[in-house]
Amino acid sequence: MPSLRSLLSDLAPVPIGNPNKSFYVRTTETGAGSGGCCCLWTTPAGVTSVSFEMWGAGGGGPGARCCERAGTMATGGSYALKTVSTVAGCQFRICSAGSTSCNGCCGIIGRASPSYVVDITAGSTIGCAIGGTGGCSQMTRGGFCYGYICCWGLTSGTGLGDIVMDGTGGTSITTCHCNTDIHMIRAGGFGSESKSSGWCAKTATGAGDYHMCTVPAWPAGGGASGRACGGGFCHGQHGSAGFIKVSFT
Repeated sequence: MPSLRSLLSDLAPVPIGNPNKSFYVRTTETGAGSGGCCCLWTTPAGVTSVSFEMWGAGGGGPGARCCERAGTMATGGSYALKTVSTVAGCQFRICSAGSTSCNGCCGIIGRASPSYVVDITAGSTIGCAIGGTGGCSQMTRGGFCYGYICCWGLTSGTGLGDIVMDGTGGTSITTCHCNTDIHMIRAGGFGSESKSSGWCAKTATGAGDYHMCTVPAWPAGGGASGRACGGGFCHGQHGSAGFIKVSFT
């Protein structure tokens, strides 16, 4: 019959080597205009490799006035992965992008902020995920039915890393049966979202937040565009903040 001592020895932890460890750098604010978040990380003793996964902030949706709607939706922030060899004591500045503000202007909106990593010891930027491209609002030409828009598919652009992937943009469609009926697809981040609004009995004017009813996909999601059919001005929706995951062994 086994003794208590032998049973306890069978339950003892089994060494499995050095498992990966990870932490995240991000802002805790989910609303518009959140500031970015930076930290200084010093490589612990025994660590020989570190990987940085970065997502830039999502682009902001444009505002609208008169008879404007989205030419293209904003894109999500790009993704970048960078792995480097390291030793104890090396330092890295890790900066995760903040969200964009609600856009109060029409036309083409500028680029959102990047997320990036600087090797302090080497004195160089080693990884960067570019922020998303802002959306484009334009007057609808040729009527709402079959009207053309001269801004087409947008991508976020490139970054810096071993692997880099562009953020993609959404789209906005109206129907020929009712020019206030609109369908928006918001893309980027960890997912996409679409919404159809049967607005034949409503005004077509509305801010991006009103169109989608929800904040952009976090992290790195692009904001929805404003939509106007006469009347006042409406703002575009903010783009979501960026994110960085740090893994080391």
